[in-house]
Amino acid sequence: MVQIHGDASFTELGTKTGATNGINATKDGKIIIANFGIYDGVAGPLESFDPITQTREILATEVGGRTLTASNYPIIDNFGNIYCANSTSAPVWMNALDGRDDGFIYVVRPDGSSQILAENLCFPNGLALSADGKYLYCCQTSACNIMRFEIA
Repeated sequence: MVQIHGDASFTELGTKTGATNGINATKDGKIIIANFGIYDGVAGPLESFDPITQTREILATEVGGRTLTASNYPIIDNFGNIYCANSTSAPVWMNALDGRDDGFIYVVRPDGSSQILAENLCFPNGLALSADGKYLYCCQTSACNIMRFEIA
């Protein structure tokens, strides 16, 4: 996370914990960061970053016993639930888009609990919520389709 100044210089805010691969903002101004650790051969946790205090908080490193390695595209519903994809569990990036169905979608709730919502996905990438909040849409990059899941 960096702050870009008017003269095009920048200041790093906090320490790097993976390759940031998606961000979203909470109602209270914190930035949710999905880390795509597979690029660097490290974990891919879901984090919260407070731009005022410049502090990071790890929200999840594993869900349902599965280590997060490729968190991707966090979205937040009106209740503060954070939905995020773990695009792959491939050991290296070069294998991530080979058609494997090891991706999953998870939720981290405001109380800190988490759960896997959908498994065996082919590189889940973009996520979107329906206007009424009842459905979660997911683009499966490797399967070339969009899936819909009932969440409410």
